[in-house]
Amino acid sequence: DQNYYNESVHWYKHLAKDPYFITKAYELYQAHKDEFNSIQADGGLFDTLAEKYAISSEADLAKWHSDQNYENELSKTKEYITNRFGWLEQQFSSVETLAESLGYEFSDKLSITEISGGEGSVTLKASVLDDSAETVTFHINGIFAGEADVQNGTATLNVSASMLKNSGLNTVQIRMKNAQGEYLAKEATSSGRGGWGGWNPWEQQSTTSERTVYSNFKAFTAEEIGVSQVILGDVSCDGIVNVIDLALLKRHFLNDGILSGQALANADYNADGSVTLTDLVGLQKFLLKKN
Repeated sequence: DQNYYNESVHWYKHLAKDPYFITKAYELYQAHKDEFNSIQADGGLFDTLAEKYAISSEADLAKWHSDQNYENELSKTKEYITNRFGWLEQQFSSVETLAESLGYEFSDKLSITEISGGEGSVTLKASVLDDSAETVTFHINGIFAGEADVQNGTATLNVSASMLKNSGLNTVQIRMKNAQGEYLAKEATSSGRGGWGGWNPWEQQSTTSERTVYSNFKAFTAEEIGVSQVILGDVSCDGIVNVIDLALLKRHFLNDGILSGQALANADYNADGSVTLTDLVGLQKFLLKKN
């Protein structure tokens, strides 16, 4: 919140405001948050290391910091970690909350009003409240999906369902263009003074804002809109057929991880309507040939 020059020019600020990046960060955090939480949990990594290094740490404090107490220092550090994790939990409570925390601006000039699935296709609709908008651009999972004209305040685009991922969240981002093909944006403002080259932060008292393109996005699953792709052999539903899929299929037959839903549909490698050992053999032969 210092608005230093150094912060304003770095690329990571723009990356952190990209909806697809935000969605992927959210998914990654949710996948590993139990590991993070276990660090400060009773008997967790923190307590284990505290006991392991107790003798050497107490000796160090006695030599160099006799006014400090090892147990007090442990307590302060553990309290910080616990509070920090609690704060992260709040920021990552939803994709939208994380987006706001990272500085993404949800524009009230446009919104996604519909995402629906059909026979191998997806319909995207956007509502536009800016009279200067001629077209709306759509990006799916960071990839340009198309551009649609604005008619009576609405832009509609139909895309192939193949642009969606079966597992995890998909992200649709929309932005507006004017008649000249320029993205509509909120202009930057600045006031005050700044240090030379950002090197003197104590002298910097400027307030700046960047030119922000009007944007909105929505994260959703393919299942929510009734769309799924059958990728024969992709048992893990990650879009790739590899040895992981073979291992999952083997576990299915060993009753060590029964498949269901999209995973079961993809496991029907020979597409005969049922999952049998024939599919396992066929997938194994495919991978051997592939490698």
